[in-house]
Amino acid sequence: MGSGTEGADQALVRRAQAGDRAAFGRLVGKYRTRIMKLAMRYMHNHEDAEDTVQEIFIRAYGGLSHFRGQAEFYSWLHRIAINAAKSALQSRRRSAVPNPEELHEYGAIPARMQDLDTPEDLASTDQICVAVNAAIDSLCVEQRIAIELRELDGLSYAQVACAMACPIGTVRSRVFRAREAIDHRLRRQYVPLRCG
Repeated sequence: MGSGTEGADQALVRRAQAGDRAAFGRLVGKYRTRIMKLAMRYMHNHEDAEDTVQEIFIRAYGGLSHFRGQAEFYSWLHRIAINAAKSALQSRRRSAVPNPEELHEYGAIPARMQDLDTPEDLASTDQICVAVNAAIDSLCVEQRIAIELRELDGLSYAQVACAMACPIGTVRSRVFRAREAIDHRLRRQYVPLRCG
């Protein structure tokens, strides 16, 4: 996200803070798809994710007066989104099986995992999608958030550090450990199929 984008965001935020609802609506339109992707990774189904997205933007609108522009708007919004998604997940306590088509549609799987060159006897792409999401879900909260912000949302390490309110070095460490854990889990699951 370049300075031009952030400057445009700041201008819209100032207008929204002054009571211009259309300005906030433009921010919603700009970031809704990205926030929906985040919600899908937590909720694993479209209906719950939609409810969560609504809650996220309600919280953001309610908290807009507290936004001082010390961080990028999207980093601030992302922090609200993570907290709202985690709250929604805890309150619903759903044990629904993820729908691979929905997860794929909203980009829950990193592109590099979608492009895996798998042998014919390896599990289908849908199974891989579910396996990757399960590997991500098995991470501790700090590692999961760090890897999602960095790999799935494409934020810089500095932006992740801002969103998570921690040093860049900590973010790098969490992302590294998360990648190792995901790789280890997937190798355990799929290497025996290739060797058998």
